[in-house]
Amino acid sequence: NILNCCIIGSLFESAMYIFIFLWTPALTSIENELNPNPVNAIVDGAGLEDDPHSDENLPFGWIFSSFMVCCMLGTIAFSHLSNAGVTASRCLVGVLALSSLSFLAMA
Repeated sequence: NILNCCIIGSLFESAMYIFIFLWTPALTSIENELNPNPVNAIVDGAGLEDDPHSDENLPFGWIFSSFMVCCMLGTIAFSHLSNAGVTASRCLVGVLALSSLSFLAMA
């Protein structure tokens, strides 16, 4: 039983670390696909490209803070639901249904 908990915890943490390391390059890639002509791509004709790590184009601080607010709202909602007597399995079914609908809306 302890081994299963360790394996599940390791898989969850690895998924979180992959997300943390890849969300900014993924958003930058999407932005480059949607906006192939950045405003400051060439500086004075010298061919100097923008620093890919600059946050002039995407508001990474706002995006990350939105992630954190959503995590906090999820924690608050679960706390209120569990205090109201809703079981964790019912909450899981609701979360999975809502996320499935979200993915369908994106498709």
